[in-house]
Amino acid sequence: MNVMLVVTIVGAAILVLSLVLGDVLEGLDIGVSATAVGAALALFGAVGLVAGTAPVVLVVAAVVALVAGAAVQWVIAHAIRTESSANDYEVVGLEGVATALTGPGSGQVRLDHPLETGRRVAWSRDYIEVGSRVRVVAVDGVRVQVEPIPR
Repeated sequence: MNVMLVVTIVGAAILVLSLVLGDVLEGLDIGVSATAVGAALALFGAVGLVAGTAPVVLVVAAVVALVAGAAVQWVIAHAIRTESSANDYEVVGLEGVATALTGPGSGQVRLDHPLETGRRVAWSRDYIEVGSRVRVVAVDGVRVQVEPIPR
């Protein structure tokens, strides 16, 4: 099987999964969305399939894929900033529940507010177990810092 076909299929799978399930790299906090990675890989593989695998073609395909991935990442970041600034309510002080192990690196929470329809990327100074009640103490872009609510 052609390597470029495999790269295209893997990129397309990552792209579809990230669009259907949400960003699958979100918990890694690496600064790049799975949507952008999937789009770049799919485009790189597709260009290689169409144009061949000569070294110069691969360099052009890599540049095109990087530019496309960066463009997708910019669109996603812009949409998140716009959505975050459109909130007409204060997030600090909201309570919710940890939906993933949350600690100094990263985690996820679902907040108790009618406009909070999804999960938020979160972090905490101490580890908080899944299912624990939390309170937002700070906001940094789309990430929220939470602390456990004592029982």
